[in-house]
Amino acid sequence: MVIHSRLVGKNIYEANDETRNFFYAPLKDLLAVKWTIFSFFQLFLIRLVPDKYPIPKNTLKPTVLELDMSHGCSLGCVYCSVNSNSQNKKLRISFDLAKIAIDRVMQTSIEEKESFAIVFIGKGEPTLNWHVLVECVEYIKTRKEKLGIEGKTIIVTNGVISSEKAKWLARNINHIALSWDGNADVQNEQRPLANGGKSFLIVERTASVFRDENAYFEIRATWTALNVDRMVECTRMFIQYHPFELNYQPLLMVGRAINPRTQRPPIDVFVANFIESRKIARKAEIDVMMPSVETQRLNRKFCHAYEGTGFHLSAEGYITACECIFNNEDKPGGDLLTYGKVIDGKIDVDNKKIGFLRSIMVDKIPSCVHCFARWHCAGGCINTHLHYSNDPLSPRNHPDCEITKRIIFETLFQKLEQNLPRERR
Repeated sequence: MVIHSRLVGKNIYEANDETRNFFYAPLKDLLAVKWTIFSFFQLFLIRLVPDKYPIPKNTLKPTVLELDMSHGCSLGCVYCSVNSNSQNKKLRISFDLAKIAIDRVMQTSIEEKESFAIVFIGKGEPTLNWHVLVECVEYIKTRKEKLGIEGKTIIVTNGVISSEKAKWLARNINHIALSWDGNADVQNEQRPLANGGKSFLIVERTASVFRDENAYFEIRATWTALNVDRMVECTRMFIQYHPFELNYQPLLMVGRAINPRTQRPPIDVFVANFIESRKIARKAEIDVMMPSVETQRLNRKFCHAYEGTGFHLSAEGYITACECIFNNEDKPGGDLLTYGKVIDGKIDVDNKKIGFLRSIMVDKIPSCVHCFARWHCAGGCINTHLHYSNDPLSPRNHPDCEITKRIIFETLFQKLEQNLPRERR
């Protein structure tokens, strides 16, 4: 199935898959099946409807900080996009370095009157730098209360931790993202321990702790040719642990994924299972999401790498716009997305580089102009795109773009069917 889309008015799109056809005006919050006759008059009426929402605008100063906590990892995932444990696996961020960035983001939060978010992430597993993690969280709590500002902490973890540490995370971190790929055979194959051992039972225990502690957590799963046929089965398993959402991503063919053991999931299979999994999870009041396909919100940028608002501090002190980039030598996006460094305790940034990054927005991507998914996908992941082209504004015609369009098309058409008279369904 191929999705066709064209711009037919100011932020009004016509989309079809050769059998189904509709008009979509996201800024008007308007969706309508295209009339078989007099569609020109229908379009005239749609153009008369005033916009309900403005074009999204973003704060041009970073209020989200991502801290590269550790380069070592307790897992040896076969598809690791950043090749953790490959070099400098003992590298950890220091509290003094992290504090500099935390203070900057909190000050920006005050200036911009926006809440902050501080994300503990890493080239490896953040919890391996446990003492610095705890020190950062306690410092954030103290400063947040003293300054009277709103904000939250987030951690992305592989779940290979003790029950005691899992309880601490559940009680002290506002939002937990647990990476988990499914049933025992799949998890142990795709995400083995760094020593080659099995990880499933440890991760399942962590998920059980999060459930029992009523933690606010999501489960992030990567889908490959190996496990995509079991997505629905795994969804039924995941919802038993009561996450607030399931974050499903197709495999990105970079890093360790470039090997005979791992293959991308077929697009048709991924999309069909994603849609079915979403139906199942919603019965349990849990959403299945993928960042580029969320139709409930309008976006002008997929992530903070757009418009130069990303603030990812590497353990070496480099400042990058993307959590997958750790210095200017990382390929393919290091030179483009690295824009500063902490030097002698001070943040030094290249304003010319920031100016260039601010010019990267979905408005300026020619191939997105006619796309009905434009204000939801918002151009997609820049780091992913740079593996296909060294130009951040070049056409989006890779597999991730096709998956995004297919899922959004199905989501919108399902919404249309729910509103149609029964005899027209």
